[in-house]
Amino acid sequence: MVAAQIVAALNSHKRSKVLDLLQRKALPATGHTIEDSLRYIENLRARGTETLSVEDSRSPPLLREIPDPPLALYIQGQLRCLGQRAVAIVGLRRASANGVLMARECAGALARRGIVVVSGLSEAVLVIEASLRSGSLITARMALEQGRDVFAVPGSVFADNSRGCHRLSREGAALVDCVETLLDELHVPSAEPPQSTPAEPKGSVVLGALSETTPQAAEELAGKLSCSVQEVLLALFDLEARGIVVLSDGGYIRLPPA
Repeated sequence: MVAAQIVAALNSHKRSKVLDLLQRKALPATGHTIEDSLRYIENLRARGTETLSVEDSRSPPLLREIPDPPLALYIQGQLRCLGQRAVAIVGLRRASANGVLMARECAGALARRGIVVVSGLSEAVLVIEASLRSGSLITARMALEQGRDVFAVPGSVFADNSRGCHRLSREGAALVDCVETLLDELHVPSAEPPQSTPAEPKGSVVLGALSETTPQAAEELAGKLSCSVQEVLLALFDLEARGIVVLSDGGYIRLPPA
């Protein structure tokens, strides 16, 4: 409750109220000084970071449905993105070729229909591949505990990479054997929406806008290229799958030539 009050005061720029709450209630329990907290607050603002409490009407509504939501969100970028539909896709770090292909097809199909692919804040979790000891099973079980849908991609009965998905299916996860099944489970039309204009930027155009040292977010690239964030993300997904770009510090960088 104290944290929520502090966040509300931050959003309303009531400096005196923030100081009072920190000094009387929050700081004594942490061992930090008021100067430490003020430096932190000013640093957030200087970096263009917005702070939302879970009670804020602009925060993701799904957060209010779980038993232990975060007290605050630190946000950079477009707040409107928090209101979009979102699905998490998880799997193995050492994915098989089929796993990579399935993840790419599903992520692309969702993104083209305006559904955000994220690692959290999602309405459903799609498990591409998982061994019996995979961390993806932990993600899936936590999603179930929070009332989210869980989908699992089947694989060979002889493959260790698929045993976790098969267990999830036995425990009630919906089986997703193709993109169309996933879209049907999410109640999303299978027909792709018409392409917006201007046309989707080529991967080479997005690649040319990237730096090898300074990470850039999709929103920043979209502004540079005068196109939508969705179109830039599709190009980035393709470049990342080909090992040409990587995600680093919240943005993308171009890998130097081998």
